[in-house]
Amino acid sequence: MHRLALIPLAALVACGGSTTTSGRRDVTTVTVGGAEGGSLRIRNDYEATSAIIGLPIDKVWALLPEAFDTIGVAVTVRDPRQRLFGTDGVKVRQRIGGVPLSRFFDCGTTQVGANADSYEIFLTVMTQLKPAEGDFTTMEVTVTARARPVAFSQGYSDCQDKSTTLNERLFSVVRRLAVR
Repeated sequence: MHRLALIPLAALVACGGSTTTSGRRDVTTVTVGGAEGGSLRIRNDYEATSAIIGLPIDKVWALLPEAFDTIGVAVTVRDPRQRLFGTDGVKVRQRIGGVPLSRFFDCGTTQVGANADSYEIFLTVMTQLKPAEGDFTTMEVTVTARARPVAFSQGYSDCQDKSTTLNERLFSVVRRLAVR
C-alpha cells in the first residue's frame, strides 16, 4: 500500500508534466518519484460568461475581428463552422490595448507592485457564438490568464479575474460596434 506524502510546492514546480485541453477544462498530470512514485492530477474548469447581442449570428461574427483588435488581443483561432473566434494562447506583458493588465487580473503582488503588470501573462480569450431566440446571438466568452516572472525560471500560475473583466470589455465593444 502506498502512502501519499505532502510534497513541497518547489518540488512540484521542478517536476515535468503534460497538459491536455478539452473544451474549457485543462488537466495537468505531474509524475513524482519515477515509476514507484505517484502522480498528481490538477484540473481547472473555466466558466464562460455570456451575453445576448441583438443581431443575427452572421453579423456578430463579422464584428469579432474589429472587436478583438479594439481590445488589443491577437487572434489565432477562426472557426466559422463552430463559430469559435479568439486566441488559444498568446504571451502578453504589462498592457492589453493600452490598459494595464492589473486592471483585469490578480496574479499576486510583490514589494514592487501587482505581478500582472510585470510578469509574462499567457492569455487565452475564446468566444463562441450560438443562435438565440428572436434572431439574436448568444456570445460566450472564456478568459484565462496564467502568469510567471520573466527574470526567473518558473512555471505559470493561475491569475484571478478582477471586477473589471476583459470579457465585459469585449461584450461592450461588440455592442458598441453593433449600433453603428
